[in-house]
Amino acid sequence: MARAGGPLIIGTGLRPAPSAKAIPIMTIIFLLIGISLVVALTFLGAFLWAVRSGQYEDDYTPSVRMLFEDELTSDETGPRPRA
Repeated sequence: MARAGGPLIIGTGLRPAPSAKAIPIMTIIFLLIGISLVVALTFLGAFLWAVRSGQYEDDYTPSVRMLFEDELTSDETGPRPRA
């Protein structure tokens, strides 16, 4: 006894209803590859922008700056306001 409908849905052993449109698996793979390329190129563009704008120029100094700073004395802070 033959069933009506399109190709088998992978993993279920069932066929879609005759009115349902089945998307070929290769189309989905090409769609996912295209989306992943767009996302990868977006991240590459953001990284290149960050490098060119100087975001990665000095990553050592900020992490050790607090170790070498002296505490401010009263002369360096300026006059105190009167209460």
